[in-house]
Amino acid sequence: MPSAISPSSRTNQLSVTNSKIRLRQTLKSVKLWRKSLPDTIPIYIGDNTQGWIILMGEIKKLNMKNVFVTHVNPPNSDNFARGGAGYAETLTILQTLEIFSLENKSFIMKSNARYFIFNWKLIIDRLPKDFDFAAWPSPDLNFLETGFYVAKVEALVKGLPCILETIDETKDIFVEHLYLEHVTQRKEKLTVFQFAPAIYGQRGHTGRKENYSSEAFAIYAIVFMRNCFIHLVRTRLFSKPK
Repeated sequence: MPSAISPSSRTNQLSVTNSKIRLRQTLKSVKLWRKSLPDTIPIYIGDNTQGWIILMGEIKKLNMKNVFVTHVNPPNSDNFARGGAGYAETLTILQTLEIFSLENKSFIMKSNARYFIFNWKLIIDRLPKDFDFAAWPSPDLNFLETGFYVAKVEALVKGLPCILETIDETKDIFVEHLYLEHVTQRKEKLTVFQFAPAIYGQRGHTGRKENYSSEAFAIYAIVFMRNCFIHLVRTRLFSKPK
């Protein structure tokens, strides 16, 4: 989880800057993820602001298992002016992978630290066995939803440095466009989610709130109820009587 509890006021196009709000949103998201994931799956949070100390303290108070917070270096002023929040997040992901020494062949689920994905399990269950990078594309395939994706560490280690070199938000070259060019087109096996991520959280750039009223959540709810009905029918009709 890339995090920025106390972002700089100079961050390009960032609408949610209040550190108390961001901390509250992050803690709510982390609690939802920890409750939703098996305790054996670790949660790694990399924060590139001084707010990481507060976040780490609050995480310790909650006494959640297998949740780790680390501080990563923010981008220098020139790169930050060029790449904004997208550059900072990309750099945070790379440094977090390095600090926690994640193996190249292992897989990670990446989520913005202030997001929870209602349908993450439904998405994961429908992924093929053999892939390197999976995400939700835009309708015209010009960009990817980078708030949540699943990737082999090796694909990120190869592709994200190229994004750092190319991103330029002052020229409307955003990280969402560059994932397609630098991560998914380097002979990695790309697949797309069968469903859009049902995000719970607030968009950092637009300030738009994602919640139960989103179309993605409505689709998730329908599919979830359908699966429950199928399971009920199968267990009731086809189970052997005792």
